[in-house]
Amino acid sequence: MPANPIRIIRQPAVAAMLGVSEETVRRWVRVDRFPAPLQLGPRAIGWEVSAVESFIEAKRNKARLQSVAA
Repeated sequence: MPANPIRIIRQPAVAAMLGVSEETVRRWVRVDRFPAPLQLGPRAIGWEVSAVESFIEAKRNKARLQSVAA
């Protein structure tokens, strides 16, 4: 078993992590504002936790840079 297994979370958990609705997550994916999900099965999608965390960290860094520039 790998030392750091890939963790997958489903859309409701992603929306909760981001503090937005599931529809907002779907819209952001459609307009390439958020990483595309992995297809887990015929009717199931999910995201790697690391991809969601990287998205959040990038947003934090951008906000920090903007607050320093202001």
